[in-house]
Amino acid sequence: MLPTSEPATGGRVLVVDDEPMLCRAIERMLRDLCQVVTAHDGRQALEAIAAAAGDFDLVVSDMTMPEMDGVELYERAAAAYPELARRFVFLTGAGQDPAQGERLARTGRLVLAKPASRERLRALVVQGLRR
Repeated sequence: MLPTSEPATGGRVLVVDDEPMLCRAIERMLRDLCQVVTAHDGRQALEAIAAAAGDFDLVVSDMTMPEMDGVELYERAAAAYPELARRFVFLTGAGQDPAQGERLARTGRLVLAKPASRERLRALVVQGLRR
């Protein structure tokens, strides 16, 4: 697990992306709103979720990652912490294959296209923190 930012207004957000630069960029966008924990793959994300006993206000996960994609992460996290299932949001780039798109649609979770604008991402996080 990677370092976290200090909370400014409360709440915890887990950001999962296999691109370290993107994790850092998202953390910078959000660090004045909440505590941000970053993970660079599904395994690290599951470790962070377990360490927090599922206590994240929002999980923002990349869809396409090596070894474990975002949907598998979602399924595994939701199996261990069912209340966390409704707190997932997926980030995905263009070029998603149709089968992956179907799996993603079955989750019923919000999907943001990469690159997500700073304003859109922050608005989504604020909404998640208010729940």
